[in-house]
Amino acid sequence: MQAGVIIAIIFAIIVSIFALQNAQPVDIKFLTMEGEASLALVILLSVALGAAIMAMLNLYSKFKAGKNLKKVSKEKEALEGEKRELEGRLGTLEQEKAALEERLAIKEEQLTQTDDSSSTEPPQEEATGQPEFGTDMNTPQY
Repeated sequence: MQAGVIIAIIFAIIVSIFALQNAQPVDIKFLTMEGEASLALVILLSVALGAAIMAMLNLYSKFKAGKNLKKVSKEKEALEGEKRELEGRLGTLEQEKAALEERLAIKEEQLTQTDDSSSTEPPQEEATGQPEFGTDMNTPQY
């Protein structure tokens, strides 16, 4: 920023020196108007008009950049809100996962205990010598 101001001051000094060294009157024609003015005045007015146009263009670009910044800020806030929501859902899902893993571990332990108890004890059959209800001794059972 300071470099730009310094360059502008140097440019203004150079233009002023040039204008003052060329101060003779000149004929000026613009559209239907005609007149006579000092060349120094014409040069200084031309430079001032150019600076004013550049300033307006600079203001427009800053306005546009500010508008874009507001839009990006709103998008950022929306995305941050979505991120917080997703992090909350992630926490809930992690808790559910931990609960399910705990239930799975309990079920696996129960299965291991039932497998251990069934493998150590021989299967118990009732030997009553009586045929099962509704079956005939001579018919094969399916």
